[in-house]
Order: sequence, then C-alpha cells, then structure tokens
Amino acid sequence: MTGHRSFGVLDIGASGGRALLARTDSVTVDLREVHRFANGPVAVTDGSYWDVLSIWQGMCEGIQRLHAAAPDVESIAIDTWGCDFGFIDHDGRLVSNPYTYRDPSRRAAMQSVHDVISEDELFERAGTPLDSIMSVYQLKAMVDGDSLEARSGVQFLMMPDLLVYFLTGKRVNEFTNATMSLLVDQKSRQWDRDLIDRLGLSGEWFADLHEPGSIVGTIDEGVAAALGVPEIPVVLPASHDTASAVAGLPVRSSSADGSWAFISLGTWAVCGFESFTPLVTPDVREAGFGNEGGVAGTTIVVRNLVGLWIIQECRKVWQRELDDVPWERVLAESDASPAFARFIDIDDPRFGGVVPDMPQEIRTYCAETGQVLPDSLGDVARCVYESLVMKLRERVADMARLSGGPLETLHVVGGGIQNEQLCQWIADATGLTVVAGPVETTSVGNALVQMRAAGVVETLADARNMSNSSFDLTHYTPSNVEAWDAAYAAYREVVSA
Repeated sequence: MTGHRSFGVLDIGASGGRALLARTDSVTVDLREVHRFANGPVAVTDGSYWDVLSIWQGMCEGIQRLHAAAPDVESIAIDTWGCDFGFIDHDGRLVSNPYTYRDPSRRAAMQSVHDVISEDELFERAGTPLDSIMSVYQLKAMVDGDSLEARSGVQFLMMPDLLVYFLTGKRVNEFTNATMSLLVDQKSRQWDRDLIDRLGLSGEWFADLHEPGSIVGTIDEGVAAALGVPEIPVVLPASHDTASAVAGLPVRSSSADGSWAFISLGTWAVCGFESFTPLVTPDVREAGFGNEGGVAGTTIVVRNLVGLWIIQECRKVWQRELDDVPWERVLAESDASPAFARFIDIDDPRFGGVVPDMPQEIRTYCAETGQVLPDSLGDVARCVYESLVMKLRERVADMARLSGGPLETLHVVGGGIQNEQLCQWIADATGLTVVAGPVETTSVGNALVQMRAAGVVETLADARNMSNSSFDLTHYTPSNVEAWDAAYAAYREVVSA
C-alpha cells in the first residue's frame, strides 16, 4: 500500500473494544480490525463497576497489533462511551474502579443536585439532557457521601481521558465527553466553574478542556518499552463515541440528500441532528432532547433512547432457556410473526434496566395494557422491533420540528443496520430515505479526526466526503407507508393508556 498513511483507532464500547488500522490515500479511507476484546460491567455488592485494568490490557494488546500491522502508524486515538469517570490521587494512582452509568447511586443523587440548581436552570446552563446517567449525579453522590474518591481524588478523568493518562502520563479532559458530565457551558465550550462551586465539587478536579484533534503527546517512554512499540503520538478524537460517529457520517458537502438527521442504532438508539449553536429552548427540553459536544465547533442535538438493549436482554434469556439462539434465528422468527399484533413503550423504565427476565417483562406489559400476550420468541422479537421503530418515528418528527425541517434523509449507523428489515421499517415508518452505513461509523470518525489533525483533510466537510467515498452504503426508500400510519394509531392507543 505504497503512498498510504496509517492511523490507529481504539474504539471501546460498553460491551467490547476494538483496535482498527485506518489507511488512507487522501481520497478514501480503509479500516481493518486487528484486535477485539470483551468488556462489560462487573456487579458487586455495593455497585456496578468497569474493570478498567482489563480494558487497559485489551487496549495495550491492540496497540501492539496495530504496530505489527503498520510500523509506520502516525498516531492513535481513543474513544469510549460517555458519562463514566475515574479519579487520580496525589500519587497519580487510580483511586478506585469507575462506576458504570447504570449504577443506582446516580439516580439516588438526582434530587440532591436539583435541590441546589433547578432542572430548568441546569438545562439552560449545561444544555445536555438531564438523564440520570450523567456524571454530575454520581459526583454529587460521592461528595455527599464523603466517598474515597471525593476525599482522595485530585483529578477527574472520564473513561477515554483515563486511558489516555495510562498511555501517556498526561492528564487532560476532552470536550465532547466532558459535555456528558452536565458541568460544561457549551456556549463557551469550557467548564462551568460557577456551577461546579455551587454543587460543592472541587474546581481543581477539572483540567482545561481540549478540542477534538488536539495532540496530547506521545506514548510514555516506559509504556512504549513495555509494549515493544515506538513512542507513537496520541491524538484526542471526539472521544465520546456518539460525537465520533457523527463526525464520520457519510454526508456529502454538496449534498443532494437535503437536510438530514441521524440515528446511531446500537444498545442505545441516539437520535440527533447537527447545529452550529446549542439549542436550549423549552421546546428542546420538553421533547427530551439536549446538546452534546461535537467536532469543529458544532453541537449535536440528541435524545438517547433504549435501543437494541431490550432485544439483547431477551436473547440472554433465550440463550439460557433454549440453548443456542443465534441472531439469525431471532430475525427469522420475528419476520414470521404477525405484524403489529402488540406494542410496548420502550420509554417505560422497566425496559431500561437490568431485569432477570425481559421477555416476561414484555408479557406483563402486554397483560397490563389489555393486549394479546406474545406466545413465542418471534412474537416477542417482532413486538420489540416494531415498538422501537414506532418510537423512532416519534423522535424523527421531533427532530424535523426542532431543526426547522423538513428532513429528507436519515443517516442510520451502528451495529443495528445489519438488520436490513429494521432499516426498511424505519424508512417506511418515517417516510424518509434511510442511508445505512458504515457500521463502524464511530471508528471512521475517530480516524478522520486524526487525519484532520495530520493535514490529510482540511475540514469536517472534507472528512465526511471521504467517508461517503469509502464505504458501501445502502439506501432504503419508504414503502408500505399507509400500513405503518394505520399501525401507529394503534400504537398510540397502547402507550397512551
């Protein structure tokens, strides 16, 4: 691949991490996975944690394989999910394993935050959705409970920041992930120091924010020697995975696609559109949307929904009860079940948490709402998929209104696009053309931000043009719209009840 330039991508999600090699000829980019490792929450008696040392080990193995695959790799960058964090003490050591965003102490601390600052004022200042998973609630719980982290911690590092620290020894906070704390003024793109003080948090915990594309430094000399790799430069991407995914969207700058919105469809379904200023109007908040940091001075106006979590939890039960249940079987039995026979409201809190038996939760909901109970695996799966699509239809309508619409194109990315039927249903239910792909859009965005820092591309628009030119995209044209319109009326009757 003479003439190509190489970049290393470390994309770490809540269920697993990947190391990918990105190669570019300055016109297109190619991604190749070189390592994959498992990740997941670890439940113990006092909470739910991340095994950060296991993540670190998987990341180190990924860096070694990146170097073996491309000794000329120019830089590496790390993105992860949002909200979660760790503390470093005076000796530079990690105080304790980071809690996961599903830990119940976050929800318990919401009221204590809102006793200090009202929900209305907090939204106006931070602009971010007031979701219990946001970092501020865990931080407040730690301070109020005089936790070890609050007593001993001197530096607040979100998950990607923490991994950058392990790798380089540099303590930095990256902007896009920091917005998930609810402690950033997105207009100034800096920490809201007044809010931090009002909540009783230490201002010294928070380092100055760095924008995506900033060069942190290089891999620490000792770490590089231990791994047997050079002191490779480390770049901050949009370290929040949603922001990376939006940076990697295959949107054409001279677009025939017209105005667009996106859905990142994975365990979470993140619905959003891009804005050049934060939108903090009452309409935005009432619709459940908020602002998260984007690249190149942009803001992402988003709403987070329970996405494929429900069907993933169902499959865990089926795997226990029915031995081996591959996804192909789930999809085939869903397709064979009757359409629009029953619905659930995926926003009902019972479906967003960890429950022992998700299919039984769905049956209970159907009984409570006077619907015919699902008899089979396929009935449950069809109910979940159709209910998810109905909720996405509602959120797309919200995005058209809040963005000033009308929308013409819906970019759908993430692992969920491998379900082609689901993509077609989204087009049918919304009446929009769906452009699906690439699957690994987060990794694409990570690579493109590195390439922008290296001068391969000059602008965000150039980067997205490269994404559009590099990957096979599938277009889904709306059909069967009338049937979905009719079914939506039945869905509304169920969820309204």
